[in-house]
Amino acid sequence: MVLMGHTTVVAAVGQAVVAAQGVISALKLPLPGPGDGALLAEAPERFPLEQHTFVSELLLAAAAVDRTSSDWLVAGLAAVVRRPLRSRVFGEPCPQEVALAAKAQQLHDRLPAGHPAKRLYAKIHDRAHEAIARDEEADRSQVEE
Repeated sequence: MVLMGHTTVVAAVGQAVVAAQGVISALKLPLPGPGDGALLAEAPERFPLEQHTFVSELLLAAAAVDRTSSDWLVAGLAAVVRRPLRSRVFGEPCPQEVALAAKAQQLHDRLPAGHPAKRLYAKIHDRAHEAIARDEEADRSQVEE
């Protein structure tokens, strides 16, 4: 088995994206949208957080192709980060969601302005905060009943 470095993989993925778009265009098929296909379905659930250097390079390569390619990857990578099975104390935020939001914010803040991975980490952060807000609302609803 031959292992390739991140740069080689990013270049290969970039070339595959360009080739796939050429085939799709030639066949006059619609481009895949966010969430279409299963390209990332088998990725580990914390892949975008644990492999942030690779993910950043991958999104730069996709953005060099076009915005649609990077949007598609951002949506797919964000979907990989599945919500944890959560147990929490009533009235307190889920610790896993808090940690997820903090890690995503940390990775977001490390990137330069305009980097396409900033959109990914902002999306992961926002989804974690939305889950925390839903839990807070559910707790308030139970108290009011």
